[in-house]
Amino acid sequence: MAATNAGGSSVPLEQRGTLEEQSILDTASWQPVLQIVHVTDMHVKDMSTNPDHPLQGRRRSLARFLKRLAEQSQEWDDGTQGHYPLAPEAFKRFLIDWKARDPVWRSVPVWLVDTGDRTAFGDAASIQLGERLLAMWQAALGGCEVRTLFGNHDAWPGTQPGLAPWAAASQQALVAQQPGWNAGDWLTSPLSVKLPGQQASIRLYALNSVCWSLLSNVLAVGEVDSASQSTFVARLRFDAAQSERGLRILALHHPVAFPWTTDESHKAGVVPQMRLLHDEDIARWLGNSANDPAGVGPLAHLILSGHTHLAHPAPGCSGDVVDVHQGLLGPYQIQLVGGSLMLNKSRRSAQGRAAPSTRAHDQFAPSSVDGDRCQAQILRLMVAPELPGAISLLRFPVRSVDGTLYKAMPGDGIVLHYGTP
Repeated sequence: MAATNAGGSSVPLEQRGTLEEQSILDTASWQPVLQIVHVTDMHVKDMSTNPDHPLQGRRRSLARFLKRLAEQSQEWDDGTQGHYPLAPEAFKRFLIDWKARDPVWRSVPVWLVDTGDRTAFGDAASIQLGERLLAMWQAALGGCEVRTLFGNHDAWPGTQPGLAPWAAASQQALVAQQPGWNAGDWLTSPLSVKLPGQQASIRLYALNSVCWSLLSNVLAVGEVDSASQSTFVARLRFDAAQSERGLRILALHHPVAFPWTTDESHKAGVVPQMRLLHDEDIARWLGNSANDPAGVGPLAHLILSGHTHLAHPAPGCSGDVVDVHQGLLGPYQIQLVGGSLMLNKSRRSAQGRAAPSTRAHDQFAPSSVDGDRCQAQILRLMVAPELPGAISLLRFPVRSVDGTLYKAMPGDGIVLHYGTP
């Protein structure tokens, strides 16, 4: 496929897709509009971080015993090992090279989007280090727009939450003080870019999915409460009244749609863990069958999340978004889940390539996930004057084996739809 710049010249872009997709896309004059660098689950761990430090007496001894037990049994608690120390600079070098690589895309707006779990333990030193790393990558991308969410690990009070239940309130106050971590601000001032030649735009919103109750925090489950849902709908009503239309992107930490295996989503096959509670209800709500706001279609067309340490769908997804089925999301919606950016160990990632029969079912096509370590994804969005209401999305997986060198994989393409003029 070729993207056409304002001067009419075209530059080939990597893409893998079906012959039908190629015939549709190659005949269109696609114009670059936006790049999104999506990172998630950084799990930054500052050198000074000591999860035993907030504990006293027997709790400290218990924490050390449990850690030794986990190490001996190789049952690592995902996300507590922290990041590869060389990864931040390696990712910066990759971003500088990526930004300069393609002349057609150098002047196109870039959004750096972080969907949570910036830290391993939620301690102040790691939060601040993670903020500095995001600022470094922002500079590498030419001073782009940045949006960040906090995840369930950022809600940890500097240690395993079950070992310090008294600290939840103070941790919630610490998170509330961090700039950019209020999902409500995303709704108040969503990032937006106009689509050339159309009375439409691409807009980015967010919802919080992190629970603060002790049991929910320990089990890493998420929830989108009714108040947040109402606030989101109110924002979209306002946009509709202002004749704002176009593609809506929604970011939240926990995926709305993911092909969980039973072992991943339930402890002992019974107690919910990891999963977004009532995720099927949230998917139905995002489909907007109630038609509120009226006439806008689905509340979100593209959903970006993390949390799982497994990228979904795996590379190779292509075609028209209506051919992708993900849980109870509608035919004009797609969920893209990013893998962990620079986590140095993850049992979930190591076991990510579960046998197809354990994930595949009627509600998910494709059901594949990618458990490769150290991942990000770059999304390139384009429009064509002759295809109003359609957006071409090129997704480039970015990988590193050990955090020393990041490389972009071949891209895949999806045609999204946001409605007709």
